[in-house]
Amino acid sequence: MKKIAIFEPKEIYHQGIISILNKEGFALIKLNKVNNRCCDYDLLIIGFNEEQIENCFQLSLQNQSPFLALIDEECRPFLKRIVFKIKPLSYFHRSSPASIFLKAVNSTIKKQRFVDQKVAPWLLDVYRLGPEAKPLSSRELLVLNLVVNGNSNKEIAKNLYISLPTVKFHLKNIYQKTKTANRKELIALYSNLFIE
Repeated sequence: MKKIAIFEPKEIYHQGIISILNKEGFALIKLNKVNNRCCDYDLLIIGFNEEQIENCFQLSLQNQSPFLALIDEECRPFLKRIVFKIKPLSYFHRSSPASIFLKAVNSTIKKQRFVDQKVAPWLLDVYRLGPEAKPLSSRELLVLNLVVNGNSNKEIAKNLYISLPTVKFHLKNIYQKTKTANRKELIALYSNLFIE
């Protein structure tokens, strides 16, 4: 039986995680404090918020197990610190469905990287663009997701209720910010960085 330790400061998500993992038959260890030294588990799940970032860093230093970061929009301002200081193996968006969460858990237990598609564009900003680069806007992130999922410019315009010239404007900005020349390079970059 696989043992999973959980540190999730957001109680509403904590209860959901426990419920999902219990149904799958995992042995669970709830970490209430950062100083819980429990190294006998297969996976550490850490939920992030700004108040707990230093505690999470200390927890990651104390333990050698692979870990999965639970993040959401509130984490974007300090995502670079999570990525480069804490270095999770995998990332999951708190609002994604249980099936994606279980896929993230199972991949991470096998020490395989997993990146939730809701989180991938944020990580693209962090990894590819570096600390000085401008991040993609929320609209550019929507366009990027549609491009990577194979949508044409016309389909993107229809899905986002914007004009074709506006789609092209966003794509031009995305190419500049990601230092890519075209759609093919953008898709290749995105696919290479984030393998699900």
